[in-house]
Amino acid sequence: MLGVFSSAIVTPPDELVAAGSRTPSPKLSSTALVNRFVETNGSAVSLQIGDHVQLAYTHQNESVFQPRSFAVKDEIFCLFEGVLDNLGSLRQQYGLAKSANEVMLVIEAYKALRDRAPYPPNHVVGHLSGNFAFVVFDKLTSTLFVASDQFGKVPLYWGITADGYVAFADNLELLKGACGKSLASFPQGCFFSTAVGGLRSYENPKNKITAIPATDEEIWGATFKIVSSITYKHMTNCKITDEIDPKFTEWNKQDQILLICLNATISEGFLAHVIEIPTSRELWIALEKRFESSVGARRRYLNWRLLKLKEESLSVRKYLIEINKIADNLAAIGSPVDDSNLVVHMLLGLPSDYEDFSDGFMKRSPPVTADELYGLILMAEQLKIPKK
Repeated sequence: MLGVFSSAIVTPPDELVAAGSRTPSPKLSSTALVNRFVETNGSAVSLQIGDHVQLAYTHQNESVFQPRSFAVKDEIFCLFEGVLDNLGSLRQQYGLAKSANEVMLVIEAYKALRDRAPYPPNHVVGHLSGNFAFVVFDKLTSTLFVASDQFGKVPLYWGITADGYVAFADNLELLKGACGKSLASFPQGCFFSTAVGGLRSYENPKNKITAIPATDEEIWGATFKIVSSITYKHMTNCKITDEIDPKFTEWNKQDQILLICLNATISEGFLAHVIEIPTSRELWIALEKRFESSVGARRRYLNWRLLKLKEESLSVRKYLIEINKIADNLAAIGSPVDDSNLVVHMLLGLPSDYEDFSDGFMKRSPPVTADELYGLILMAEQLKIPKK
């Protein structure tokens, strides 16, 4: 995929301009870049949007695991590559039909960001779980929004053409020939928005993003890195050295042991998706996002069971055991049932001949605990009271 934008839409990043100035190299114009893309991809589709934007995409050499797609709705144009793991839950969140694919979801997410201001962009992108990169252009507001997944699984690059256009593409060789050293890999876990004024990390919005000039041997002219706000404040006072801090070496050893332990608990089928994640924290975040939707579905199901459970088809003892089992399962997925709510559920599920019994404990002060009520219900059943 390829998106090319003039300076009327996006101001060329100073870091990429400086990189090209340090090491001058041959470049192509934006028009020549788009023409080269179309010529080298027989099935390519290109689109001119006004005087300042050109988009192009192709399904040629497309990966099964990273399909490319394009859509336009309400003057919002989107190029998308990759797969969202939580597409199902996001469809429900944005009220989309089951047939809606990733590119339509991203358009709806962008519309929510645009129309519900002030709505933090990092919240929108941070909810996306999977391998992805996308380019969104809003013709109505002349806004550009670009993002990449937190692990950079879908390659995305950006650079500046000979005529000062900013280009985004998933093909490094294509941009290298057109942008020279005014070229960089788009940083993972980040988004670029003309509405918020540049490049930001959506995982850690308060952290700074700095560009490190490349050496002569490197492909691109700069590398963008995310640094914590504390680190950023002291960067100018830091002494640069090639020595590795022994504390970092020791931390890295411990982290790798933890990473191995976490990987050992993952099923073989899913391990292939996370095996390249370098640190235990990044792995934990990936697992949390991956299973968030399934945990939510189980939480809803257990709460529904708790509401619907009645004693009528069970013995009193089995009824109480079943209620406790559901409560334990909810606690296991991080949604414990408050003791007072558990008491209410236990009383509401009792048969009609327990109405006076239930009414008395509903009004009791101080309130009865769930453990106390468990024993009292069993005692009442054994004594065959209360009965109407």
